[in-house]
Amino acid sequence: MGGSVRSRVLPWLVAVLFALPAVVFFAILHAPVRLAPLSGWDGLCVKCDRKATRTLPGAAAALRAKGVYVYDKVKYPNGAPVWCDRHGPDPDSENAGPAYAAALGTLGVLVIAYKCIPAISGG
Repeated sequence: MGGSVRSRVLPWLVAVLFALPAVVFFAILHAPVRLAPLSGWDGLCVKCDRKATRTLPGAAAALRAKGVYVYDKVKYPNGAPVWCDRHGPDPDSENAGPAYAAALGTLGVLVIAYKCIPAISGG
C-alpha cells in the first residue's frame, strides 16, 4: 500500500486545519445580527416607513446611558440604523469586522499549534 497512516492522513489534516479560518469567517459573517429594543427615540425603519422598534445594541446602550442616540454616520449616511420588526441590518456588512478578526485569530492559533506540535509539523 505504501506509506504509513500518518503520511496519508497528515496532508488532509493540515488542509482541514488551514481551511478552518475560512469556515469561521463565513460562519460569523452570515450569523444573524443581534438587535436591541429601541425605546426613548422615535424613528422610521431604514427599509420601509414603519415605526422603528429595534436598533444596534451599542446605539441602544448610548440612548439609555446618555439620552442621546449615537451612531456612526459614516457607516449609516442615509439615517439612523433603526429597523421595524420585519427588517434588519445586512449581516454581511455588520459582521465583516468581527468575522475578519475571528478568522485571523483562528489562523494564528493554528499556526502556533502547527509549529508547536511535533506530530503535526513533522518535527
